[in-house]
Amino acid sequence: MLELRRVGGAQAEGAKSLGLVKIIRASAKYLFNMGVPLVIVGNKVGAHAFFKNWHLAFNLDSQRYLDEGVSFESMVNNWSHYNENPETGTIAFFVAETEL
Repeated sequence: MLELRRVGGAQAEGAKSLGLVKIIRASAKYLFNMGVPLVIVGNKVGAHAFFKNWHLAFNLDSQRYLDEGVSFESMVNNWSHYNENPETGTIAFFVAETEL
């Protein structure tokens, strides 16, 4: 079993107040393939803009993607194509504390 690796930093600290844990890509892939719901957002987005104000975070229903035959890599590539930019940054992965 893969040990889930957490990520630190300002965004991770802000996300704690939302009950979210920032994780590395490999951990996100593992959880995605297990059907665990994730939250994805650009790594430069502050936690205050996740669900309030700008609503920049995306609640990802991993099981739905798996049921539709969408791989983790395909999901990441699609999200990155439409959402990554210099202002929001690259993809960052979060999981709810209750899912751990």
